[in-house]
Amino acid sequence: MTLNELVTVTEQARDSYRRRGTALSKALYEFWYVLLGVEAFDQQKLKIKSPVALVEMYRLAINAP
Repeated sequence: MTLNELVTVTEQARDSYRRRGTALSKALYEFWYVLLGVEAFDQQKLKIKSPVALVEMYRLAINAP
């Protein structure tokens, strides 16, 4: 899956979660958001792997109520 595809599916999952608010839609959004984080950050080296993915994570984050 390309980064663009990952961003698109994460955005769709976020929109679904905002519309429906179900536990399943939340779990799907979190699943895709975490995968985006894996693309953005290397936990072993504690370095950013993809600045673009990090920017998209910021854009797709949901503010806590």
